[in-house]
Amino acid sequence: MKSNKFDLMVKNLPPHDNIKKIQRQKLKSQNQKNKLIP
Repeated sequence: MKSNKFDLMVKNLPPHDNIKKIQRQKLKSQNQKNKLIP
């Protein structure tokens, strides 16, 4: 559900914002993975 919401948000953004948003989301998920590793 979260990813769907995110996809909808991305679709509503202009392309350049789109790229920034995706990069930010990737960074967030990477950070979460890093936090999981002690």
